Amino acid sequence: MTEDRDQFLSKGSEKELVAASCAGDIAAWRELIGYHMPRLAAYIGARLRRPDVVDKIVLSTVRSAWQHLEEFGPSFGKTGDFGTWFRKEGARIALGWHKANATESINGVFPVERCPEGVDTTDDASPENMRRIEAALGNIAGGHRMILEHLFRGGLNSAEISDAMHKTEEECEELLVEALEALDRALDLQDTLS
Repeated sequence: MTEDRDQFLSKGSEKELVAASCAGDIAAWRELIGYHMPRLAAYIGARLRRPDVVDKIVLSTVRSAWQHLEEFGPSFGKTGDFGTWFRKEGARIALGWHKANATESINGVFPVERCPEGVDTTDDASPENMRRIEAALGNIAGGHRMILEHLFRGGLNSAEISDAMHKTEEECEELLVEALEALDRALDLQDTLS
């Protein structure tokens, strides 16, 4: 994987760019970050469809990486796997955003590919079905909608959801079962009305 990255980095390998960045080479840092920022934005954006928030998370990740570069530089230099750490740091910062904004809606297209078994997503790639699920989600009450958004849009697991919603995992699991039932009812109602 690092070798694949290296062919796109003009100034040297990722390992060399990390070492040069640790030594204060701003051009090396710009190339390293310039390569990884769009990939982090895509990774976070796939989970959190809020361009305004994704931008802030990416910039916070860049700032954090710069602040911790010397601390982690030697291990990056040995493994050359800065990208993995950078993505994990971005995910950590995104989780912090979810925790701080647990009641805020996550905008964007509902990613039906994350629906658990039992939720009908026939022709899930079709725009009509995506609109159908999005509309159904909009008709679900706050707490149920929020847990589905954390699960599907945010890509959070049950422990992260319980942390973000300030509930126990058992409470979240119970709420999730209720939320999935509410989603099924909302989809059934849409089908009846159409």
